[in-house]
Order: sequence, then structure tokens, then C-alpha cells
Amino acid sequence: MRFFRVLIAMVVLLVTGIVFMVSGIKDKVNLSKPRVDISEVSPEELKDGMIVSGTIYEIWDEFAYETGDGVNYSYYAMPLESTFEKNEPVFIALSVGSSTDKNIASKMSKETDDYYLRDITPKAWTELQITGRVRKLKGEALDYFEEYIEEMEYSTTRNMKAFYIQRFSEGSENGKLIAGIVMTVIGLIAVALTVFFRIVKGR
Repeated sequence: MRFFRVLIAMVVLLVTGIVFMVSGIKDKVNLSKPRVDISEVSPEELKDGMIVSGTIYEIWDEFAYETGDGVNYSYYAMPLESTFEKNEPVFIALSVGSSTDKNIASKMSKETDDYYLRDITPKAWTELQITGRVRKLKGEALDYFEEYIEEMEYSTTRNMKAFYIQRFSEGSENGKLIAGIVMTVIGLIAVALTVFFRIVKGR
């Protein structure tokens, strides 16, 4: 019985290592793809899976949050810079998970409110450098997004692009890949040794 418990634990370690390794490889592949400058992308060009990078200059309010992979994500509404000059800017969403990104996004949101609602211009506008993947909004996040856009009186169809940017933390893919390789190797060795000693003991 003890043998099977140990074997199961080692197999779990092996599988977890493989998952981390595959995830790290996928992230490295995604980050190696051609990137579109977020400041230049038009609403018509947006598509699921697109990799974007660049500087975000304006973030509006946080409209939703959710938990995934043990991380609390906040969703902020943001107008595409390519539509800034239009009377009806097109909005998408930005998903941020790290406390650093949340602090920056929150500060940018406050600056936007101060500028549009209180006629207060900051001495220096806060900016956010990003690299991320465009994804379709779904579920409650989509519902909250649509409600927010309607409340802001941007309710026409062309202003409700159901996309968000899933932010990458560049460099994290290396950590996942290395951790995955180490866990996989240890898991393989542990499984092999567990089985070997079981066979030897059974003789």
C-alpha cells in the first residue's frame, strides 16, 4: 500500500513537471510570434490569439475581477489609441494580475477620472508597457463589460468589442520551463527508482 502511495506522489510530480514544461514552451513560442503595436491596431484588426505589445496611455474604470490559476485578475476598460480622435472611441479590456500592474492601472484610471470628470491634468501621465495576447471576453466579465460601456453611453455595436488583452509577464516563461524540466527529471528518476526498488524487494 505504501508503495502505491509513493508511486502516485511521484507520478503527480512528473505530470506537474510536464504541464509546467509545456506551458513554458507555449509561452516562449507565443512571445516569439510577430507582435502588433497596440497603439496602431484598429478595431477591425483585432482577433483572438493576436500578440500585441507597446505602451498604454489611457485606462478607464475597473469593471470586473475574477480568480484563475490562483491569481486575482482585474479587468479595466480601455479605449484603443487608434480610435482616440473619434467621437465614439472603441473600447476593449485589459486584464492584469500582478500587484504592480494593478497599482499602475488603478493610478491611470484615477488620472483619467480626474481629467475627464474634474478637469485636473496630472503633471506627468502614468503609462503602462505591455505584451499580451488578445482574447475574447466571455461569461460574467463580458456581461459586466457590456453593462459598463452602456452606462458610459457608448452603447453602439461598434463600440462593444468583446476582447481583452491577457497580459504576459515576460521572463516568467523561462521560470516555468526550468521548473518544469527540473520537476520532470526528478519525477522520472523518482518513479524509476520507486519501481526498481519494488522489483528488487519483491525478489
